[in-house]
Amino acid sequence: MRSEDARTCKKETSKEEEAPVGQYVGIDLDRRSTTRVRMAEDGQVLGTERIVSQPFELAQAMAAAGPKPEVVLESTYGLVLAANLLQELGAHLHLAHALGNNWGRGG
Repeated sequence: MRSEDARTCKKETSKEEEAPVGQYVGIDLDRRSTTRVRMAEDGQVLGTERIVSQPFELAQAMAAAGPKPEVVLESTYGLVLAANLLQELGAHLHLAHALGNNWGRGG
């Protein structure tokens, strides 16, 4: 390959790289219940749900967010178990400080 050809080559992107991020999910994890807020890219709240803080219920609730959602998880009780489960489900996980979150409750 000539050097000028190398300069004009473009990196091919896969469909996954081109696909827009579908949904963002905020999770407020507590001992007994978990609040999950789903948002679109434009910030529109798509749904808020309170579930029992159990792995099966969390997995079921996450199914509505589609494949590989961006998930913000509050660093609190049960963090490690929830983080492991979310990563197994394909979520792109981000940790957040509990005092810095606005879970769609106003304020």
